Order: sequence, then C-alpha cells, then structure tokens
Amino acid sequence: MKVKNKDRIKRQNKKTIRSEMVNMLVWTSIMTMLLVGGGLSVIIFQWSSIALREDMDFYMESVEKQFTNHLLFWERSVIYLSENENMNYFFRTGSTEGIEKVMKQGINLFSNQNMVSDTFPIVSDYYVFSKNMEYKGIHFYPETQSADNIKNTRIIDGIKRYRDQDKMFYYRKNGQEIECYFSVYDDDMERMGYCVAIFDMENINKIFSKLEKYQTYYWSIQTNDGTEIGGTGLNGILKDELINLDGEIKKDHKKYLYKKNQDSFGLSTYIIIPKSKLYLDIRPGFQLAWAIAVSMFIAVVVSALYYSRRVTYPLQRIVKKIEQVGTGDFETKLENYNILEFQQISDSFNEMTVRIETLIKEVYETQLLVKEARLQYLQAQINPHFMFNVLTMIAIKVKKHRDEELYQTVTSFAGLMRGKLFRRNEVEIKLKEEMEIAGFYLYLQSERFKDIITYNIEWESDEIKECYVPRLCIEPIVENAVIHGLEPKGTEGRIRVAIREASEDSINIVVEDDGVGFNVNEMDDRKDNKNPRVGVMNIQRLIRNLYGDKYGVLFQSEIGKGTIVTVCLPMRKDRTV
Repeated sequence: MKVKNKDRIKRQNKKTIRSEMVNMLVWTSIMTMLLVGGGLSVIIFQWSSIALREDMDFYMESVEKQFTNHLLFWERSVIYLSENENMNYFFRTGSTEGIEKVMKQGINLFSNQNMVSDTFPIVSDYYVFSKNMEYKGIHFYPETQSADNIKNTRIIDGIKRYRDQDKMFYYRKNGQEIECYFSVYDDDMERMGYCVAIFDMENINKIFSKLEKYQTYYWSIQTNDGTEIGGTGLNGILKDELINLDGEIKKDHKKYLYKKNQDSFGLSTYIIIPKSKLYLDIRPGFQLAWAIAVSMFIAVVVSALYYSRRVTYPLQRIVKKIEQVGTGDFETKLENYNILEFQQISDSFNEMTVRIETLIKEVYETQLLVKEARLQYLQAQINPHFMFNVLTMIAIKVKKHRDEELYQTVTSFAGLMRGKLFRRNEVEIKLKEEMEIAGFYLYLQSERFKDIITYNIEWESDEIKECYVPRLCIEPIVENAVIHGLEPKGTEGRIRVAIREASEDSINIVVEDDGVGFNVNEMDDRKDNKNPRVGVMNIQRLIRNLYGDKYGVLFQSEIGKGTIVTVCLPMRKDRTV
C-alpha cells in the first residue's frame, strides 16, 4: 500500500507532455511578443518623437503668432491715429470735437485682429491724451456712468505716473486688466500726446489655453525689465536662461522645450512645455504596438492549447487503457488512430492484452490444479481439530484422577496448539491472549527442564492487557530465549517477561534471559536456519508493515551474560487490520 502511494506521488510530480508543449509554446510566444512589441515600440518612438517634436514646435509657434497678430491690431491703430490730421490737431490743442468718430474708425479698420474667436477683444478699452491732459476714451463693452468715472480717474492717475518716469512703456495690473501707457510721436519724433490700451487678460488666456492638450505647460508675458504682467510663470526658469528663440533646457533634472518671441510695445512672450509631455501622443502608438504583440501572444497560446490537446488526447486515452489493464480488465482495447505512431502503439497494446489474458488463464488453471493437490494432501493429514478435542478429553480424564500437574501440562499443550494452529486468520489479538500462548510454552518448557528453567511474567497494569498486538509476536521470541539462550547453557536459567508502558501511545514487551548470549554483530553473517534473527526479523517486518518504522524489535546481548529483546508496539484498543 505504501509503495503504491509513493508511486502515485511520484507520478503526480512528473510533468505531462501537454504541459511541456504548452510551456514551450508559451515561452516562445512571450519572447515573440517582447521582440515584436519592443521592435515596434522603438520604431514608433523614433518616428513619433521626431514628428511630435515638430508638431509641438509648430503649436507653440502658432500660439505665439496669434498673440503677436493681436498686438498688431493695436500697433496699426496707433499708426493710423498718429497720421490722422484730426488726431494731430487734438494732440496739439486738446480739442475733442470729432475725435470719438476718428477713434471708432481706427478700431473698425482692424477690429478683426483684435478678436479672439471672433468674439472676445484683446484690447477692451483705449484712451488718447493731449499734451494739456485732455482725453477721450473708447470702450468695447458698455459701462455704467459710475464705472466709467472710476476707470477714467484710474487712467488719469496712471498717465501722471507714466509722465514722471523715463520709460517708453509703462504697464500696470488691475485685476484681470493690464494697462499699457505709451507716448505718440510725430514724424520728427516729437511727443504729441499719450495713449492707453487696456488688455483683457481673461481673453489673452484663451489664446494660450490651446496648449492644454499637453496637460502641463507654462507661459509668461513680460516687459523689457522682466516684470511679468500675465501668464502662469515659468516654473522657476529665468528668462536669461532661454538664450535662443527656441530650443531645449534642463532644469532640476527635467527637460523642457521652449519658445520665446519679442513682440510690440516692449513685450516678450515665453512658452515652456515639459519634454515628457511630448510622449503623451506617442502613448497610443505604444498601446497599438503592444496590443498587436499581446494579440499575437493570445493567438499562439490558444493555438498551443488546441494543438497540444489534439496531440496529447490519444496519449491520455492510452494511459487510461493501461490503467484499466492494471486493474485486471484485459478485454479493453485501444481504438484506431489516423496518426501512424499512435496506430502502432494501439496495435501493440491490443496484441499485448490478448497475450496477457491467455497467460493468466493458463496460470489460473495451473493454480486450480495445485490447490486441488493441496486439498488432497490436507485431507490425508490428522485433523487438528480432532487432535485438540482428543487432548481436551485426556485433560478431563486426568482431572478426574486428581493429577493436577499432568492436567496442567495437557491443558497448556492444548492451549499452545490452539493459539498456533486455530487462529491463523487473525492478524492481531489481545496482548493478554498473546502472553497466554507464551505462558503455555514457558510452562511446558519449565516442566520439561524441571528445576533448571524458571520464568515469571510481570504486568505493569491491567489496562494494557486489552491492547491489540500482532499474533505470535512474543511467543517466538520466548522460544528463541529457551532454545538459543538457556538450553546451550546446561545449568539453571531464568526468563523474565516484563510488559510496561513506554509512552502515552506505546508499550514495550521486554524478554530477558541469562543464557549464553551471542555476538550481535556476527549474527547477520549466519545463513543457516539456526540463526535466531531469522524468525525475529520476520516479526520486525510484520510490525513495521502494520504500524510504521517507529516500532519494531531491538536486540541487546553479551556472550556469557544473556540477551534482552525489546518489542515496541503502539498502544491500540482496536484492531489495525
């Protein structure tokens, strides 16, 4: 049983042909997927990075150009106003008659360049001032009189501040508005008056919001002195670090792509985008490449599973048929196959089962003949039951004649025969019954060698008498002690049998004699039937087959001093077999 279990475990640990085929094809698929996916990824990366870099440069340049074109509106409007005679007259005298009409005409000429998305103006208000501080303002959005008065007051204050500074352009922020103050000159570069343009930063943001496709971006509008008047900032990058009009810069271990432009009215625009955002548009290409590779992998795995099953299914059928033969079904047959090698196996297998079935029938018939011969032999022998009944009858007659010693001798002999001959079908019996058989033997030998052989049997407790032990596991050892230990001694000898608990789940039966003893190391070299170890080793194999290697028989012997044999058995109150 143990051998079968070990063989079954070994088979379970073995790999199948199908698993090996699937593993081989799966690993091939993985390598193919990595090569295809990696190769496509490299190609897509190289091609896309160039194309997307050009696209990003174009996009940044396009946004800057839009902002520049919107500033051209105001530049052209100023040129128009400076060349208009009515405006020149206003600048010199401060007369505002007809000035509003001229200002509206100038705005209408270039209004399409002022609008973002044809709806939102970049310059929401502008004013003109004469030398004597007379002024006129135009608003793109209607305003209440009170709001107009507040704004006029703020603009007049701004003009006064601008006149006190030696600057060509003066910028001032007011919420979402940027006020730009500058002077108007004639052909001889003489100052005629002043202009104020109010930029709507909310509408300027709409121009740069087109960069949101890159998720993270930075832009800034700065004056000549580096003052930022609008934008998100440059993420810690200084404008002096941006040497060229466009290029790449590294800051804090990160790379950025940038564009800068020098615009009208003393303004410069800067756009910076992290280079990592360049790869956002490459991602779909990578996903496509790996989708192709994974699809190939799945297709190969599915194919591997299909074809491996197609190849291994006949093998599984063959293994199943072989197992059926192992259970004794020799009529099972393998079917025909289209594959030549499998068909050859099928033919050989079918021929083998026919031959085995024929041989078994022959062996079975031979065994029947042998069994019949043995039966005839047994019938010719003395019936053991008859012999036991005769011994019992003799014991009863001896008992009637009051010969107790002879009665005990006959009874012990009958009990010994009964234990050895009539309980052969029992593998295990109770310990008290086994010791009763050993006691019968010892009594008979003590009667035979009167005053030479003595014995005693010691029980540690009555509880262990009910334990089950292998039949005839103690009597042969006691018999060995008498035949090989005490008889060769020729003088008085004693046998002591002690039964005691070894642990909570085991017991020891110790058979000790003071006979001639023997050399344990030389005992294995004796090959004759007189070797006492032959019978004991049979007991050893029986115990270990029943209970495991933890239990068995232990020899201790010394020449001239005697022998001690210890039998270790489990403490069981029910049968194992």
